Amino acid sequence: GIISLLEEKKKLVFKPVVASHGDGFYKVEYNNNKYFVNDSEVSNTKLEDFINSINKYYLVTEYVEMHKDLKNIYANVTGTIRVMVINRNCNNPQIEDAYLRLGTSKTGQTDNITSGGIFAHIDKESGKFGNAQIIKDHLLKKCEFHPDTDVKIEGTIPFWRETCEKIIEISKY
Repeated sequence: GIISLLEEKKKLVFKPVVASHGDGFYKVEYNNNKYFVNDSEVSNTKLEDFINSINKYYLVTEYVEMHKDLKNIYANVTGTIRVMVINRNCNNPQIEDAYLRLGTSKTGQTDNITSGGIFAHIDKESGKFGNAQIIKDHLLKKCEFHPDTDVKIEGTIPFWRETCEKIIEISKY
C-alpha cells in the first residue's frame, strides 16, 4: 500500500515517531518510473526491502513543498517553522515566539540546527524573518547569507496571518 501511495503522491516523508536531530528521516520519491530514497535511486525490490526493514513506529506523510519565496534561499531541503504557543487559561492560546529553520548542504534531507542548519527569528505579528544564526564550534554565529546559495536570509513568511489563525484554531480545539 505504501508503494501505491508513493506512486500516486510522487513524494513521501518517512519520519520516526520518536527521534531527534533528523535521525531516521527519509524522503522517498517516485519520478519517471524510478524510485529514490534520499535522492539515491533504488530498485522496486530495494524499496520494498527498505520499507520492510523499518522496525520502529514511523509517520508516513506527503512531502510538503516549500513556498517558492523560501525556496529562493535554499531549495534542496524543505524548511520548517517552529511556533511556541502558550495557553495559560485553557481557552486563550497565544503565539509567544516563532522561528524558521533552513537546511544546508551539511544537513542532508533535514533542516536540523545541530547538523549545520540555520534558524531565523520570525516576528510573530508581521511574519518578517531575519537575524539568522548558525551553530559553529558550539557557539551561535550570525548568518546573514545562506552558506550554500549566498542569498540573504530575510523576508516575510508567506501566508503568515492565515498560518497564525489556523495555529490558534487548532490550539483552541
